[in-house]
Amino acid sequence: MPHLSTSFLWLSFLLLLNLCISVSASASPPSCPPLPFDSFQPLTHTFSSGAQSLVGGILGKTSSSSSYTVVLTGLSGSIANIQVKRNLGIFETKPTVTVKESSAALSLTGTDALANFTLASCLTPKATTKTTAKKTTLLTSATAPKSLMLVPFAVSTMQRSPLLTCAVLALAIFVGHASAEGNSCATSSSMEINLPPTFREPPVPGILPGSEKPKLILAQDVDWPPYAFIGQPPASDFDVAGFGHDVAHGMAPMCGIEVVTVQTAWAECWGNNKIGPGLQAGEFHGCMTYTHTIGARNRYMEFSNGILQANKPAGILTRLKDDGTPHITSDSTLEGLKIADVNGWAPTPDGLALVKNKCTGKHFSGYELVVPEASGNDAAMKLLMNGTVDGIFIYADQAHNYNCDPSVLAANDVTPEWDCDLWAGFGTKYAYVQTGMFGHAYNGTTLTISKRGSGIAANIVNPCLEKFMATKEYYDVCKKHGFESSCYPNEFFPAELKDKPPKTWELATNKLTTTCADGYCPCK
Repeated sequence: MPHLSTSFLWLSFLLLLNLCISVSASASPPSCPPLPFDSFQPLTHTFSSGAQSLVGGILGKTSSSSSYTVVLTGLSGSIANIQVKRNLGIFETKPTVTVKESSAALSLTGTDALANFTLASCLTPKATTKTTAKKTTLLTSATAPKSLMLVPFAVSTMQRSPLLTCAVLALAIFVGHASAEGNSCATSSSMEINLPPTFREPPVPGILPGSEKPKLILAQDVDWPPYAFIGQPPASDFDVAGFGHDVAHGMAPMCGIEVVTVQTAWAECWGNNKIGPGLQAGEFHGCMTYTHTIGARNRYMEFSNGILQANKPAGILTRLKDDGTPHITSDSTLEGLKIADVNGWAPTPDGLALVKNKCTGKHFSGYELVVPEASGNDAAMKLLMNGTVDGIFIYADQAHNYNCDPSVLAANDVTPEWDCDLWAGFGTKYAYVQTGMFGHAYNGTTLTISKRGSGIAANIVNPCLEKFMATKEYYDVCKKHGFESSCYPNEFFPAELKDKPPKTWELATNKLTTTCADGYCPCK
C-alpha cells in the first residue's frame, strides 16, 4: 500500500468532512459506467446526454510554478459549473460549484501539460429538478508528483447517502494518492486521460509538436537555385539548401521557434492552379520561396511577408530561328499563338492577362494558354523546343538560374536537379522576347505559403521575420546568395548597394541594350 503522509491524511479528512456534512441520506446512486472519452480531444470534450452532478476535489499538484484552469459546465439538473485555479500553497483557492442549465464542456489550459487527469461520473436520465450547490476544496500536497485527480460523483434527483458518498470519496482519495505516487489509477467508473501539451502550432500528422516553443515544418523542392537546391560538400551533406532555407533557420533562434526544412515536390505545394495535395493535407506547415502573385493563389493560401523585394519579373521565352531572330516578335500581341504556362510555378497563368507588352504598352490577347500535365520548368521547356508551343510565360531569370556551367554550379554549391541539356543553347536556340514584367505579383519572394486561415504567417512567421530582417545575419544570407540588391536593406547593408544597377532580366524590354545572342532580345 502506498505510504500516506500525515499532511495528506489531514487534508483528505478535511475534504471528507466538508462533503459528508453537505449531503443527506437516502437511496444509493446508480452504477457508474466510464464516461465516453473515446473521442476526447486535447483541450475540449462535450458531454451531450443525461444529467450530471459533479462534486469532488483535486488531489496532488503539477509543480510549484504551474498555473492552470479547469472548467466544467454541466447539463440541466446537475451541479454544473466547477472552476479550479491552483496557486502556490495550500487552500489558497477554494473552487465554487454552481448550478446551470446548459450543455457540458471540459476545458483545460495551463503552463504545464496536465498528466493523469482522472474523471469519474455517471450519465443518468435528464433530471427535472436542481440539486443544491455545494463547495469543494482544493487539496495540494507539497510532496506529490506531477499529477492531478478530479473526482466527481454522479447524482440525479435522488438524495445521496452520506455514508456512501464518504466511502466512495475515501476510495477516490486513496486511488488519487496511489496515482500520484505510482502513476496508476484503476476504478470501474474512472478513466485516466493523458493530455498532450497545448499545441503551439497547427499539428502535422506523424510529427511531435513543439512542447515549449512552436515547431514549423517547412518544405521545398531542390531545382531552383539559389532559392532552393541540394547543397554540395563541404558546405552541405547533400541536404536541402538555398536562400529560403537559410532565412528560415536564421530567424528561428531570434524568436524562440524551431524550424525543420524538408524536401517535397513543388506540385505538393501548388499545381494546376490550385493548392497542392501535400499542403492541403497538412503534411507540412508551409512551403518556402513562393512569389505572392495576384490571382488564384490568394484564394487558397496565405503568404508571409516578403524576404526579397519585387525581384521576380515575368518574361516570355521563345525559340530563335536559324538567323538568330526570335520566333515571336517583340511587338507581338500573341494573337493566335500558343503560350505555355509553367505548371505549379509563378508567374501563374492568370498573370499573363495582367502584364503588358513592354515595347507597345498594350495587353496581350488572343493567345491559347497551354498547361503541361507535368509540373516544373522542364515540362514547359520541352513543349517549346519541340514546337508544340510558341513561347513560355516564365520567370525572366529562369534561364540564368538554370545555367549548368560547372564553374557556376561549383561556385554556388549547387547540384542540378533539372535537365541541363534541355536548357543549353541560351542565346543560340532560345531567348527572351519580353522581360521586366512585374504586374503579375503583389510582392517579391516570400518565405512561406500556408493554408488560408491557418494563421501561420501572421502569428508565427512574420514576427520572426521582422526581427531577423533587421540584423546583420540577414545581410550575410543575402550576400551569400547574391541578393544584396534585391533584399530589403537595413543598417548593415553597404550604402553603395543603393546605386547598384538592376540585373538584365529586371529591366523592361524597351530598356535593354542587349541582343538576342545574349539571351534577351530588345524591342525591334
